[in-house]
Amino acid sequence: MALRDDEFPPLPSQRTIARCQPATLGKLRKAPARKHDGLATIMDLPDELLLEILKHLPPLDQVHFQLGSILSLSLVNRRFHDVVAEHLYANYNSLFCGPFPFLRTMMSNSVISQLVQSINFRYGPGVHSSRPTYIRSLADRRVIKAGFKVLDIPDWKSWANDCCNEDCEQDLLYAAILAHTRNVTNLEVDDGEVAYHVPKWIEIIRHAAGRAPFGQVHRFPHLKSIQIDIGRLRLRNLSPLFRLPSLRTVLLRGLMETSKVVKGDPFPFKWSITASSSSIEELLLPDCTIDSTVLAALLGSCRAIKKLKYEHVDHRWPYLCDRLFPWWEDRNDDGHFGFAPLHYPTIAKALHRHKSTLEDLHLAHNIVETRHYKYRLIGHLGSLQDTQNITELRTTFRALLDIATEPASILVELLPPSLTTLVFVIDYFHEHLECMRALEHLAVYGQEYLPKLEVLSLEIGAVDDNFNFSRRLRINYDFEHLQKLLRENGVKLFVNGTDDGFNKHVKTWKAPSWDSTEESESESDDEPLYSDDGS
Repeated sequence: MALRDDEFPPLPSQRTIARCQPATLGKLRKAPARKHDGLATIMDLPDELLLEILKHLPPLDQVHFQLGSILSLSLVNRRFHDVVAEHLYANYNSLFCGPFPFLRTMMSNSVISQLVQSINFRYGPGVHSSRPTYIRSLADRRVIKAGFKVLDIPDWKSWANDCCNEDCEQDLLYAAILAHTRNVTNLEVDDGEVAYHVPKWIEIIRHAAGRAPFGQVHRFPHLKSIQIDIGRLRLRNLSPLFRLPSLRTVLLRGLMETSKVVKGDPFPFKWSITASSSSIEELLLPDCTIDSTVLAALLGSCRAIKKLKYEHVDHRWPYLCDRLFPWWEDRNDDGHFGFAPLHYPTIAKALHRHKSTLEDLHLAHNIVETRHYKYRLIGHLGSLQDTQNITELRTTFRALLDIATEPASILVELLPPSLTTLVFVIDYFHEHLECMRALEHLAVYGQEYLPKLEVLSLEIGAVDDNFNFSRRLRINYDFEHLQKLLRENGVKLFVNGTDDGFNKHVKTWKAPSWDSTEESESESDDEPLYSDDGS
């Protein structure tokens, strides 16, 4: 059968494109595949096929970081560089590239700076200390000064001079990178100590989110998600994030914000964000110690929350076990940290304003100091049936009811009817047999109250000082009975145990990640940019 040429129209990359200097994003010159007689070579492959082949090249690390493969291909010739440029510069990760060479590249080529979509950096004492200091050349200094002059920010000369110093703070270079990457959509930060009060990258965002223009610095129009591993930052430093109109997802890991006590009196928390003004839809707070009034203020500032994940812990509290942790003694705080109890009624009231938009609620706790357990969990959430759109709920029995004194039948009446996935966290403080009886009642009558329920998962992971709690629960309860009751109504049961024998008859369920997005790949710039001598 003869093949007709009109059945195979040219791919976009095979069409002739006029050669001109690109002016905007997406207009990087692409040369057509080379035509010649004889055997075909890699130069004859269309761009689309080259990109597909690139996906199968061996990665550099476990998260499919293909920087080495992409960089090698980009150095073949101009055509290959143009083909992979979008992938080469899409992600910046300070682990693989020093900030100064990357900043120099962003300032020297505005088209390339617009290709950056994800930025991941870390700073603080000892971070990247094994990396040799990058020696700034005269040409480098000229590029940096020209780049800051274009920004036209107040005192731009001081910014330029500081960045050109070989002992400058890494955070300052990251702030300059952010100021030149207009199209960044995802930002991940590993927070650490800096020489000044507030990190410079926060200052850039604060100015960008303000009403008055900050020179020619963009306003992060495409930034969708921010993930921060909290070190020294406090919530008052992070308030500018809630003013970014494009931001949808915020993850703050390890935030500690308790009520303060100044001269023996409670010091009220001040939050400067107007109620219902923030566009944030997903608020993720794993491994945090936050006073419930503070959490309510955060929820109140958001216009429509779709996902809330909050894990209340006490191991970050500086006065745990009646002593001040050494790593808090050097902090210049204007008061002492008080208790941060998890007050469920306060949280329930704050969630009520989001009842029509909330789809995913994770609310659990991990209390280490057992003596104060009952004083750090106050009240209950109450009924969630008016939140009609929740499809996934992860919580504890303690958050919903007093399982020791209230009838087990109440549990199923408190849950939203729209649930498809229900996860209960069970620790050794709970009256575990009463919990299991409540689940049996749910399994029998769940079809009436929870018609959409598909999965029931149990997280049993607490270990006491004297015994393995999950092993005790395995001995005292027959999970096959619960599994049979659920199966009759089409609900799957998953149990996460702490020993192999615990899941002999029940499938193991892996707890979901707290991160809203998968860890991004990290790619960056050309050969001198990705050398290990950048700082």
